[in-house]
Amino acid sequence: MSLHNYDTLASILYALQSTAVQRLRKTIDCLSVHAKKMMNEMQLLSDKGCREMNQLMRNAANPCMPYIGLYLQGFVGLNELPTFGNDGLVNGTRLRRMGELAMEILHRQSVAYALPNDERIDVLLHVSMPYASEESRYTRSLELEPREAGAKPLSDCGSCIVIDDDLDLASEVRVSIGSDGTFGFRQWIRKQQVVHRNRSRSSVIALYEWV
Repeated sequence: MSLHNYDTLASILYALQSTAVQRLRKTIDCLSVHAKKMMNEMQLLSDKGCREMNQLMRNAANPCMPYIGLYLQGFVGLNELPTFGNDGLVNGTRLRRMGELAMEILHRQSVAYALPNDERIDVLLHVSMPYASEESRYTRSLELEPREAGAKPLSDCGSCIVIDDDLDLASEVRVSIGSDGTFGFRQWIRKQQVVHRNRSRSSVIALYEWV
């Protein structure tokens, strides 16, 4: 936070919200009170579309490493606006706001960090990642904290949801856990993907369950 490195902060937040980490409840319970408080405070930055992080990022002085995802989100939203207004003229508001976002990114690049070389960080950045894929991380998570005895298999799990490609999964998850963005968001894991073919079209069916 002191370095205004919001891009790395976002990476840490989304890693902590991953299924492989969120299911490690016993491990999380062993954390100190200070660590839990810090995690909860960091978690608030990603709630409501990272609204608080966006505010901190915009008020931060250079040098700053912004979370580029927030800018991309803004560009996507502006791109949905009509290019021309009802009078047939170019939508000036849309173009002006896009230009402002682009200028903000360029402004953040105008001042470089003046940090001394730290060999410990350099070594850390060059270590190999033994669990590079989401599947390998989840497998390792199960090794650290196996499922409790008596857990129902997927086919018998009443908390499963079956979706097809016409359903907005993210929306369904938000509805399922409430709109307050509670700890454990996106605790869905893809268990199986089956392609069903019929006369009209092929549809992809995916099964999800709480972990």
